Amino acid sequence: MEDAGNGLNIVILDACRNNPFARSFRSESRGLAKMDAPTGSLVAFATAPGDVAADGAGKNGLYTSHLLRNLRTPGLKIEDVLKQTRIGVAADSAKMGKRQTPWESSSLMGDFYFKPGVGQAAPAPFAVAFPSAAPQAPPQVAMAPAPKEPPAPAAEPKVGDTWTEPTTGMEFVWVPGGTYEMGCGPWAGVSGFGVFGECQSHEKPVHAVRLDGFWLGKYEVTQSQWETLMRSNPSKSSRGAKYPVENVSWYDAKEFLSQLNTQGAGRFRLPTEAEWEYAARSGGKPEKYAGGDDVARVAWYGSNSDASHEVGRKAPNGLGLFDMSGNVWEWCEDVYDEDAYASHARENPLISGGGRERVYRGGGWYSMYAKTVRTGNRFHGSPDRRAQDHGLRLVGVPFSLPQAAAPAPAAVSQPAALQDLASRFAGRYAVAPGPSKTPGPLVLEFQVKDGQLVGTPSGGGSATRPVGITNIRLQGKRMSFRYAYKLVVFGVASDGYTDFTGELGGDLSAIPFRFATHDGNLRDGWLVRAPE
Repeated sequence: MEDAGNGLNIVILDACRNNPFARSFRSESRGLAKMDAPTGSLVAFATAPGDVAADGAGKNGLYTSHLLRNLRTPGLKIEDVLKQTRIGVAADSAKMGKRQTPWESSSLMGDFYFKPGVGQAAPAPFAVAFPSAAPQAPPQVAMAPAPKEPPAPAAEPKVGDTWTEPTTGMEFVWVPGGTYEMGCGPWAGVSGFGVFGECQSHEKPVHAVRLDGFWLGKYEVTQSQWETLMRSNPSKSSRGAKYPVENVSWYDAKEFLSQLNTQGAGRFRLPTEAEWEYAARSGGKPEKYAGGDDVARVAWYGSNSDASHEVGRKAPNGLGLFDMSGNVWEWCEDVYDEDAYASHARENPLISGGGRERVYRGGGWYSMYAKTVRTGNRFHGSPDRRAQDHGLRLVGVPFSLPQAAAPAPAAVSQPAALQDLASRFAGRYAVAPGPSKTPGPLVLEFQVKDGQLVGTPSGGGSATRPVGITNIRLQGKRMSFRYAYKLVVFGVASDGYTDFTGELGGDLSAIPFRFATHDGNLRDGWLVRAPE
């Protein structure tokens, strides 16, 4: 590797056998000997020097099985991919009565991502040779559409509307947008804080939040739905097609979303914490539990359960959603922040940075006290945490229906107003994927051509190749579009896209946008006006 002079070298060795040869790169005892990584390199081993790795039960060894799962998670640096792999291998090998601890030797000088997150690209320090990108089409030419492009919008959904995702049979219920008081308020019942009160300090202050409408799973994801895509069932509490899948981590949920967004008939993600509470409280009503104040009527928890139950066996809440209190905890998209409620944005809040742990809500069958299954209760844990009362519920946007709550067309004067807004918006914008408004390498240029907004992307970093901007919609002040790209890693290209949604105000120098990727990640950021 030193002789080759590459800027980046990654070597991953899954050594499952004892040493059959006497060579300098093998040990005299068992497994592979220690190797030091030349500058700019990383060498990863399936187990520690001198040990051998477990074969595992499937087509791949234990190490490779965990590695393949983790390297598909967007936004993880290679060091974090290997750390999550090490944690999973150590835990699973212990169950087999063995002790296998993966190990690395690294001299990397920068950051590397197998799969960048939203607006994120592999940084420049690595001189990795990728195939050159195809020539860009001119701005006025329609770009190649991303896979499964939604058709033209239909009528806005209304309360009581449902749809069924055909690949898994997952049912979704329309949750109309609105404003509510988020947090632990008087409806929680017993006053006070801490162990002996209902409200916890991180559930305060109560604050007003406005949400767009969205589709939410009528039930928790079931074991049959999980098995349809993952070909496995991690559940430990109860087993059956209609039981909620459990014993899944936040990372596991992301892998499921990646599969569903590839094979399913829509775009799917985890709910934000604000969306989850709003839906659990039947659209923001002052409900202590999801469906009222009678916990036994709506929830499976420690006082009436010793295992999980089939979904939909308790009474639904006012929106027709089942088991949002109890049965299994449900992962949310948000990073946990103890002071989130003091810093939430008023509209569609999401905490996407500042920590590692993720939020889960709703309580589960193992929750000892009724207060744990309150709609306002917040819990948090490591994204690799698995437990037999941890599951998930999804937000889904079907391709055959409009995206959530687009404003209704205005009066006759709207076309002229839209043309004026489009003209003011036209220009070059750098994508800033985070709260700091620091521009990244991706630049999006918008122009008005023949009365229509068209866009062209450029930049994006060494691992992403822009394809185009499609599906541009401007309704009222709400704007949405899709950025399509190719992700190229070690010469292997795959398609990807990110949906942008934002509101154009008076100041167009920095516009807040929400990014939703094809594999279910959600993040807030900015479009920052770039110099012409």
